[in-house]
Amino acid sequence: MYERLGLRPLINAKGTHTNLSGSLLPREVADQMRQAARQYVSIPELLEKSGEHLARLLQCEAALVTSGAAGALTLGTAACLTGDDEEKARRLPDTLGMKNEVIIQKTHRFSYDHAVRNVGIRLIEVEDRAELEARINSRTALMFFLNYADPKGKIHHEEWIEIGKKHNVPTFIDCAADVPPVENLTRYTRMGFDLVTFSGGKALRGPQCSGLLLGRKDLIRATLVNNYPISDTIGRPCKVGKEEIVGLVVAVERYLKLDHAAEWRRWERQVDKIESAAKSVPGIETERHVPEIANHVPHLKVLWAEQDWNFSGEDCLKALQDGDPRIEVDPQEGGIVLNTFMLNPGEERVVAKRLRQVLAEASQRK
Repeated sequence: MYERLGLRPLINAKGTHTNLSGSLLPREVADQMRQAARQYVSIPELLEKSGEHLARLLQCEAALVTSGAAGALTLGTAACLTGDDEEKARRLPDTLGMKNEVIIQKTHRFSYDHAVRNVGIRLIEVEDRAELEARINSRTALMFFLNYADPKGKIHHEEWIEIGKKHNVPTFIDCAADVPPVENLTRYTRMGFDLVTFSGGKALRGPQCSGLLLGRKDLIRATLVNNYPISDTIGRPCKVGKEEIVGLVVAVERYLKLDHAAEWRRWERQVDKIESAAKSVPGIETERHVPEIANHVPHLKVLWAEQDWNFSGEDCLKALQDGDPRIEVDPQEGGIVLNTFMLNPGEERVVAKRLRQVLAEASQRK
């Protein structure tokens, strides 16, 4: 079908990026989605039963399958404004008479907070504890925390939770890309966050349009009056079908059973192969790193003297994209960064060969 549409499939050495279609469905997930597609089911009942099952698996009070982590941000925020009041839910994004302020650290602002603002709230930026406590008032509906921005802020997880509980304000953490490690799936609800979201279509390898919302039972229940299949709600566009709901349940079950140490060793071996090929080109240097938060997997930097070579990371990316097969990496100053997180077994040999070829040709032209 991709060829019929005039598209070129690609090898993904960049990671679980939505614009590269996230991740690939494991066979058992795809099989269960196909089975789910063959029968009708009550969506409210499926949301309820799948949520109960996921809550047991992930050791939290309640859970909900959502339309990606962004859908979870909208639904979770709406729940904090309306509770289970159906009349309030019908009025959103008109928040007149409701708590409608969400507090966020200035360093935690990011493009996806648009999904929070969709509900009609006002974001209140703060920088330290004193400012945070001074800004909490009768209009405060929620305190929002971006997990991968934690090192940049002055208020960290435990203190954020402690202040929220002190003032009886729900706390919501976005951990969209923050597995692995697998322990993170239970870490943040145990820590005390009232709501937690993960993407379903990244490391979990569920459907790309799925997400997890975990947390307090009363807040998860309140999402239901704001969610599809109810037509007059802010969450009506956040539809996930029976196939996606079943697919994410199976993906979570699979992920919890994986040998994660073996997965890590495989990624390292794949990085070894690509690094060895790149370093065979004179003038190439490499560095390895593992991001502390988000996409916590082995990464490889491939570096060269861009000005001397008259060849940039963007040039390298274009050469890899234009070749056969098409390969995606992340261009950065001084070279490129790649990871093997989303490579199929054996694709590391293809990436190694093509990267060495591209770099060797660039080296000879300098």
